[in-house]
Amino acid sequence: MRRTLAMAAAAAMYTAIAAAAGVRIGDEDGGNDSYPAVCRQPAGFVAAWETDGEDGREVIVRQLNENGRAFRGLFRANQQNAGDQQLPDVACRDDGSFLVVWEAEDGDGLGIYARDFAADGTPNGDEFRVNTYTVDNQRLPRVCIDDSGRAVAVWQSYGQGAEHPRVFGQR
Repeated sequence: MRRTLAMAAAAAMYTAIAAAAGVRIGDEDGGNDSYPAVCRQPAGFVAAWETDGEDGREVIVRQLNENGRAFRGLFRANQQNAGDQQLPDVACRDDGSFLVVWEAEDGDGLGIYARDFAADGTPNGDEFRVNTYTVDNQRLPRVCIDDSGRAVAVWQSYGQGAEHPRVFGQR
């Protein structure tokens, strides 16, 4: 009986240590992964981050199961390849679908882009620009989804009616 309790305690400790050590969810390509974001799906999680791509930084997404283990392959959120696609955020809906936002080079500086995905990771259309003011830089996007599934994105905008950066949003 004591041995069984000791073995159970050791197994629980091992599980806690393994969970604390983390699990690599990215690719083993040797690229520089950074700026992770995560949201909760009904049966797991969605993680997004930026990594080195062929033509600059790109936004990568991977779905994880309840234990935090990858169960779907890596896929790129952004369609645009030129320049950097960076600083992603992700928000999940109750049905498991999700929206990824990021900042990207757009010719006039940086803009905010997004792409919507079904619960299985299938894109629900192309990427789209979120910000309407396109002069100077729009940076540091964040996104949230309400109970009815509608998203609100916010970001920091430079030069939009003020000398200093201001925060703007779009539903």
